[in-house]
Amino acid sequence: MNSELRLKEKRQRRGLLILVLILLLIAATGLGALAWFRVYLRGEAFRAQISRDVSEALGISGEFTPLHWDGATVYSDRFEGPGVDAPWLRNVRADHIRATVDLFQLARNRLHLEDLTISRLSVALDFDSFPVTAPARFPEVRFLAAGLTASPSDDAPPPIVGRVEIETLELSWVASGAYTGQWTGASLEGTSDGADWVVSGTGGTIEQEGWPPLALDRLEGRFRDPAFHITVLSLHRSEPPGRLTLQGQIGSEEDPRWADLRGTYADIPVGDFLPEDWRARLHGRIFGSFQFQGAPPTGEFTTEISVRDGRLEALPILDQIALFTGADAFRVLRLHRAEASVFASEDVLEVHGLAAEAPGLLALQGNCEVVDGSILGVLDLGVAPSQLNWLPGAKKRVFHGDRDGYRWTTVKLTGPASHPREDLTQRLVAAAGAEVVEGAQDWLEEGLKQARELLEQLGRE
Repeated sequence: MNSELRLKEKRQRRGLLILVLILLLIAATGLGALAWFRVYLRGEAFRAQISRDVSEALGISGEFTPLHWDGATVYSDRFEGPGVDAPWLRNVRADHIRATVDLFQLARNRLHLEDLTISRLSVALDFDSFPVTAPARFPEVRFLAAGLTASPSDDAPPPIVGRVEIETLELSWVASGAYTGQWTGASLEGTSDGADWVVSGTGGTIEQEGWPPLALDRLEGRFRDPAFHITVLSLHRSEPPGRLTLQGQIGSEEDPRWADLRGTYADIPVGDFLPEDWRARLHGRIFGSFQFQGAPPTGEFTTEISVRDGRLEALPILDQIALFTGADAFRVLRLHRAEASVFASEDVLEVHGLAAEAPGLLALQGNCEVVDGSILGVLDLGVAPSQLNWLPGAKKRVFHGDRDGYRWTTVKLTGPASHPREDLTQRLVAAAGAEVVEGAQDWLEEGLKQARELLEQLGRE
């Protein structure tokens, strides 16, 4: 009996020893694998792999500088590379990168950065190289040591990045070799829920060739590949002051450049929207709403615009009216009101419903269009009747009908938009000449009549 108990105890001790040895072997294997995995994460192979995967996701040929780990937090001084599969990305550079890695997801063959911070992100875009169709979706980035396999799972993978913060953004773009601009100094933050990115930003200055600098007050939007939906974008002009807000969408399935934007502007100098040759002619502050649809640098722009504190000068037609009337006030018109609907595309500018008035002098109404640099317009010009007294024949031969305190005529504009021609001057000259001739005929007829009456009187005597 005792021998049976001792044999049983001996077997139990042997089984326990085997179990302990197995557990120690498992622990040693796990610790060894963990140690090897940590060495791999700090090695060149991992850095090369993550450089390739991130480059593939962005369509560029980039590389991280050496990675430095502190627990689950990884640092890199820089990631940089030019566009290859995405030539519209001329260059991408991220400085002082810090990320918190979800090691549990990494062990399951998935990359998930709980938090990503970039001290400075510089991106250069080339609009001319954008594809005609939207680029492929970013692939799920995978990188693990050779031989490690993912644990099978049916659950959806988390987003690659949960939250990203860009402390300083430097974004630049070029189109058609000259249509350049940049957005610098902004701070952005984005949070992903898997399908969408919720984006917010403040600060920075947007500069576009041919436009004044605009400072960013606030940006809020949502990105779902391939479109960015802008909830609000608020900008202001510093000197002189002005405000611009817009909402809408950038990007579509058909064309990532496509935009559908709408917004308002207030207290903006009108010269910001005028061609160079008109900036010395029309002055004032504009208020209104606008909409843009298209793929920059082309597209269609419409706006309802009103001008306050308007001033119109250096126009040949005004100089001619001032010359004929002898009233220099016509040379520089102070506009009580000026408003119009404007449509602009790549080669066409249309102005409809133009209405402007300088009280006591003149009013202007009508439409015009500029196509390939040539203007064609039909305008109703009203001049105060008192000002027409100095224009021989004008009231009778050129200006017809009284309305709203003005006497009206139709003026046609033709020729190059930079130096338009009008038909009013010739008609005024012709009217003045006809008035002189008619006056001479009347004088001659009156003289002959008086001579006949005198001769008849002498004959009777």
